[in-house]
Amino acid sequence: MNSVAAHPPKTLKQKTWAKFYLATGNATEAAVAAYDCVDRASAAVVGSKNLNKLNLTELLDESGLSDIELVKGLKEATEAKKLFIANGSRYWITDHSIRLQAITLALKLKNKFPRSTDPSPEQQQHGQRMIEELKNSLGIDQDSLDAK
Repeated sequence: MNSVAAHPPKTLKQKTWAKFYLATGNATEAAVAAYDCVDRASAAVVGSKNLNKLNLTELLDESGLSDIELVKGLKEATEAKKLFIANGSRYWITDHSIRLQAITLALKLKNKFPRSTDPSPEQQQHGQRMIEELKNSLGIDQDSLDAK
């Protein structure tokens, strides 16, 4: 995470970007619109930087997306259903994809979502130990893996 504290959008372009981001949920598309970026790679960089340096909490609150409203929306999203048809029968099943997307977006917007998906060195070491333990318990050695 940045050592610089996030601040509310200050410039006209930042405010425009924030409004497009809230409307689309896509930082790159918001940068294309607000900063007139032609190159999508540049727009992705601008969008990423804005996500890291801007605090959108106040703008969300002003837009009617207070913590209470987000909780209500998340509650509705956790009840999202989709139609599943099998053998001529119709079933309404939970739409876990929509549920996860809604929760992830809300957490990102409130700056409560981890910025990096890369595992920490401790997590990497733990993962390696778990793999080694599993291979040992199954009697798998590196030579047998290399032969396949």
